[in-house]
Order: sequence, then structure tokens, then C-alpha cells
Amino acid sequence: MANNFNLDYELEELRKEFFENLFYEMDNVEDNLYILEESESPSKIVSEIFRVAHSLKGGSGSLELSELTTLFHHFEDFLSNSFKSVNVDEFKNVGLEYVELIKKCANDFLDGQVEDIDKYIVGASTLKTEVEKDKMRVLFVESTKIVSKLEIGVANDLNLSYSVVKDGLQALNKLYSDSFDILVTNNILRKLDGPSLITALKVSNSLNSQIKTILVSSIEDFAKDSSLETRADFFVVQDENFQQNLKNIFEKELESNSIKNKNIQNSELNILYVEDDIILQKFFKMTFKKFPGVKVQIASNKKETIQYLEENKPSIILLDNFLKEEKGEDILRELSANEKWKGIKVIYLTVSPGLVNLSELQDIGNVVEIIGKPFNPKSLLEKIKNYLS
Repeated sequence: MANNFNLDYELEELRKEFFENLFYEMDNVEDNLYILEESESPSKIVSEIFRVAHSLKGGSGSLELSELTTLFHHFEDFLSNSFKSVNVDEFKNVGLEYVELIKKCANDFLDGQVEDIDKYIVGASTLKTEVEKDKMRVLFVESTKIVSKLEIGVANDLNLSYSVVKDGLQALNKLYSDSFDILVTNNILRKLDGPSLITALKVSNSLNSQIKTILVSSIEDFAKDSSLETRADFFVVQDENFQQNLKNIFEKELESNSIKNKNIQNSELNILYVEDDIILQKFFKMTFKKFPGVKVQIASNKKETIQYLEENKPSIILLDNFLKEEKGEDILRELSANEKWKGIKVIYLTVSPGLVNLSELQDIGNVVEIIGKPFNPKSLLEKIKNYLS
């Protein structure tokens, strides 16, 4: 008897079925978010939304739709951590933004438009930043329940936002898709140990490459080990003072962040953001509107950039590498050719920083740095301020 089984055909049918179910379920999620305020049991509605998100995350993972999987992971984090910390109306509005992101990402997959699919991860990271506002965000990398429980206790005492993963590879993936202020990692981990994780992070072009790092170890002399090529910013020993020492570091960083935020708020910055993707434009404005004194102007192409510069002088230009009508280099050449514009500092943004050469860009124009997308908004503002001081 002939075997008529066709694996490619069966997988394609599974994808179609998955996407049909995704749109059906996300429509239901949208309806549930709208009735949240009037419901007598809002927590039950949120639990049902979480169940749907978790199920769809699993399905997207099985079909190797990694960007959708990451989006659902962000959505799960939002549902788990934000329901009790923000008002219902804000929870509903941000939840609807997540639904819109997920639907648009799914449509792009269906249409085969996957070249710029990472923009949805940028959007999700921005939504997370918007909800958590000025909370300091910590990533704990810990495989033991006892130490993890102690770390979470400190984070809860200080009202920090946090995520927990159990191994170094999980942490590295999360550090490439989400923004944090501090990384706390154990020395000994499965798959990728703590020092290797810190090394990989600091030499990367990820949005978290410059965040503070804390290495936790049960060995007291570990901090003196000069063989570590990339050292953590802080070392904490797992002893009777572990929680207090960790808390002291967090409090110091909270104070430092508070000063930085005040400096940012007291700065008058006029940013020109050259980006043609409507979703990224929207989320960029959403992110920076919370910083007083920071004004954002959007240009979608070279023509709009020139029109704006003829009447205004921005503090700095954030220039995307790939635009629909031209490359960022084309706009950079236009800036360099004009005496009034060539002195304006430019930060070059790209999803593939490893493929762009800074020295070559500096031969063309006044590029001060290449930053990978997605980026940490607070860190980007600090960089801008440093370049302008």
C-alpha cells in the first residue's frame, strides 16, 4: 500500500490551523479585556487570558515561530505582573496593544513579510517599559529554589520588577529580547555559567550590554579571581548576609537611577528619529513621552528629514539603517554635504549591528555610535546626554 503522507503539506496545514485559532482566540481576548472593568471577577478573566496566551505560546514554539513565541512570553509576563500594580483601565489599554502587536505579527508571518519581524519585539519591550514606568528591572539567573526565593524576597521588599530564569542560555535569549537595569547571575549554571554569561553580554550589541551585573557565588574568594576576563560589577557571597548585601547594592543603584532620571528630566532634548515603520514610530514616541523636556520628531525618509532640518536643528539624530526608499547611509551623506547639518551627532540604529562598520560610517558622517534594536530607552537617553555634554 503506497504511503501518501506528505510532511511539508501536513506542516502547512498545521500552520493554517494554528493561525486560524490564533485570530479566533485573540478576538476573544480582546472582548474579555473590554469587559474587564464591569466584571465581578476580573481575576478569572485575566486567568483565562493567560491560559490562552500560554497555549498559543506553546503552539508557536512547536511551529518554530520564534518571534510570536517571544511576544506571547512578553504578554504572559504582563498578565502575571501588572494586573495588581496598575489600574484596570491602563491594564486594558496595554493589553489591547499587546493583542494588536500579536495579530500584526501573525499577519506578517502569513504574508511572508518576515524581514523586519523583530520590530514587534521592540514594541513588546516598549510596552513593558511603559507599564513598569520608573521601576528598576532585574533579571535573576538562578537554578536553585532556595537562593531564588531569597533574591525575589529582596526584589519584592524594594518594589522592583523582576524576571527569573534557570540557566545561562535562557538568560542570554531574554537579554536580547527584553530590557533590564541589572543582571544577577549565579556563578554555577547549567548550559552557560555566570562569568561566561556576563562576558557574552558585555561584548554583545544587545540593548542590555551596559547594564550593571552582579555575580553570586558560594565561594568567598571568587571575587578575587583575576583569571576572569570580564568581571562583574559586583560580587555577592551566599552567606548569612546575602540578602542584606544584595539589598545594599540594589538601593545604591536605585539612588543612582533616581539621580539619572532627574538629570534626564532637567534636560531639553530635541530628537529627530528617522524611521519608516509606523509601529516603531508609535512605540518610540510612547516610550519617550514620559521624560519631561524630551521632544521627538519623526521623519520617514530622506525628503522628510531634509524638510525638517531646513526649519529646525535637533539635538541629535537617530537614524535607522534600512528604510523603504533609501538606506541610512544615503541620508548620512546628505547631512555631511550641508554645512549647517554636518555637525549634528548621529546615532545609527540597526537590528544587525555586527554587520555595520562604525569607522566606515564615520568616514561618511558624524556618527557617534551604532546601537542594536531593540534598545533600552533609559540607557539610550543617558547616551544621548553624554554625547551632548
